[in-house]
Amino acid sequence: MVIAVMSKQIRAKKGSSKTFKAVEGKQLTEEQISQFIEFFNKYNTIPGNKIVCVATGKLTTCVGPWKDKKIKEYGGVENLLRKYKRKEASVKERVAKIVEAKREIFDLPKMSFAKPQPLTAEQLAQDSKSLCLRPDIYLTNGRHCDGCGYFSICLNKRKSLPTYLKKVA
Repeated sequence: MVIAVMSKQIRAKKGSSKTFKAVEGKQLTEEQISQFIEFFNKYNTIPGNKIVCVATGKLTTCVGPWKDKKIKEYGGVENLLRKYKRKEASVKERVAKIVEAKREIFDLPKMSFAKPQPLTAEQLAQDSKSLCLRPDIYLTNGRHCDGCGYFSICLNKRKSLPTYLKKVA
């Protein structure tokens, strides 16, 4: 016959951690950190169940699975007490870095407000080799150049007239 024996869990006496509770706005001293660590090693909990954010000084409740997760994340109770930052402190730091971005002054070239010079017939002919000068007419006339004012100078390969106009010309 096997009898299961439950070991009694050691708990801190009520009020035993009163002398070194975390206080909002004050960072923990070296003595308080060492007391926190001794208390944690003995009772597997943090006295007062609050820890101080090193950036803002605000208190955070540290109990249950969240406490275990944070201790694992920071690599121990001592690192947690020395380096813990609340989420809002981390976000404010990121925003501050973005706001303080380096501002550069660029030298832009001066703009000319003179009227543009019109293109000559030779320049238009050279441009018409690679593109249609009046695509609106070409596309609405069934892919023919009927009615285009640039027909006489155009050098495009697609230049064409409809069959009924070819017979007349």
